[in-house]
Amino acid sequence: MSNSVEIKKIVKWIFSMILIFYLGFNCIYFGFYKLVNYIDNTIYYRYATDNKFDFNVYFNKEAQRKSGILYEISEVKDFNDLNVDSSIQEKYRIMNKNINEISNIMNKNKDYINYLKENNTSVEEAIEYINKMAFLDDKVLQISIYIVFLVMCFLTVVIFKYRNTFYCIAMLIYICITASIFSDGLSDYIVINIINIINKSESRVFSYKDIEELNFFLNPFKESMMTFIILDTLVQIWKNKKNEEKQYQVRYIIESLNIQIIFLNEQTMYTGKYIGKMKLPVNHILKECKRKIKELNRHKGSDKYIDKLDSWKNLRDGIDMLVNNSNIYSTKEYVEFLKNVRYYMVKCYFV
Repeated sequence: MSNSVEIKKIVKWIFSMILIFYLGFNCIYFGFYKLVNYIDNTIYYRYATDNKFDFNVYFNKEAQRKSGILYEISEVKDFNDLNVDSSIQEKYRIMNKNINEISNIMNKNKDYINYLKENNTSVEEAIEYINKMAFLDDKVLQISIYIVFLVMCFLTVVIFKYRNTFYCIAMLIYICITASIFSDGLSDYIVINIINIINKSESRVFSYKDIEELNFFLNPFKESMMTFIILDTLVQIWKNKKNEEKQYQVRYIIESLNIQIIFLNEQTMYTGKYIGKMKLPVNHILKECKRKIKELNRHKGSDKYIDKLDSWKNLRDGIDMLVNNSNIYSTKEYVEFLKNVRYYMVKCYFV
């Protein structure tokens, strides 16, 4: 492949990755919320309460009416800087950020404690609810990133044929992330130093905080790569099995043709005509003939491909004649048919 063709391919790959990431991420991220809201919007509450409640039991109008808890929580300092139109998730994030103060407020409000008891729950469960709701958006983000990266892995390996490059990158990323897990983040400092050495011409210094933010994307990326590698391995095993079956059929058919040719050449005394067939395992051969003919039909203008196309067509027709023949021929004619099929078998598979 020439350099210009390879460069065009790389440019197409980069453009495809950017397009898939932008469109795919937005579609999956926003589509997830729309899908949940369409199916059952109580899913959020059941998730955050471990399926105990299907509504916001902790911070609803009844809780406010009985205890005034929402007003007390709104007095927390960080709520003063919150916009009126801020999302519910942002409010939970602030509560989670100030969880010790929020916990004290709830524990000191006796009316709120009684309200929680009436609903068979507790402050501890309310804190867990706040934590899950605060990071709900992060979970959806990571789901979206995982699916988008999985599609990107598929395009990289299957469409653009960058299998070796993909596996090398996957290996490096997996080693770095696994080392970070086993060393409890210690190996991240080595990665930071390496990045800063490579990036020494830049004024900005890469920090541990940058690694933590990067891990938010790398973890779903790692899982998407592992998922794809598992799927790719299963597909390769299936292909290898099919290929072994095909190779067996090729060897079996050629050997059968040789034996049949030798046998018929010895039948010199019989000169009559008859209907002859061979029982052969040809399903894989015929499928490949069909696939090759379809593939080669796209290159009709090239003499090189025309010869290959004719060979596969002749092989298909010859195999079909051997297993489905309904006409009468002489022994000599059958020998010529068999030799013809053997010739195209060898030409298509071994030349």
